[in-house]
Amino acid sequence: MKRALIDGTRIAQIVDVADEFEVAAPLNWVEVSNDTSERDTYENGTVVSANDYKASTTIQEAQERKQSVLSLTFKQKRDAGTPVTIGGLTVRMATTHDAQQELREVVSRLSGGGTQKGVTRSGAPVLFTPEIAQQCLDAVNSHHGACNDTEYDHLVAILALNTIADIDAYDVTTDWPGVT
Repeated sequence: MKRALIDGTRIAQIVDVADEFEVAAPLNWVEVSNDTSERDTYENGTVVSANDYKASTTIQEAQERKQSVLSLTFKQKRDAGTPVTIGGLTVRMATTHDAQQELREVVSRLSGGGTQKGVTRSGAPVLFTPEIAQQCLDAVNSHHGACNDTEYDHLVAILALNTIADIDAYDVTTDWPGVT
């Protein structure tokens, strides 16, 4: 088996498992068969061979395909993290649903006061106070909201397009909240 570096629906690189290297979101590695090519695509969790690719034949089919790419892009951007400034130091907070839930639990535990030690997913130690925990949760919630807004805007734009060529050419990777 090989490992493919995935960038949206594009297979950016294929390597042996031993040659895999660390990548930052939104890139990720997936296991692929030895006959996978960089000309293939990765759609909805499956490698689609360049030889098997079927162009959209209806506007609805093109919209559904673009919506699938949008959904994957949304998940990658939502989970990519967001910067939070704590005591003058900017750290990157994880923004997955699990990270959001962990922060909710910390906020709840500290609602009566106190502190709790923690480590951000970027490796920064944080001594959570009720205020810092709430600040981090607010940043994650804001990031999720901004990603939801962007996904909505892209979907409305896709549904407004009226040719297959325009839908296929539409870029769903723009205008997402940035990660530093």
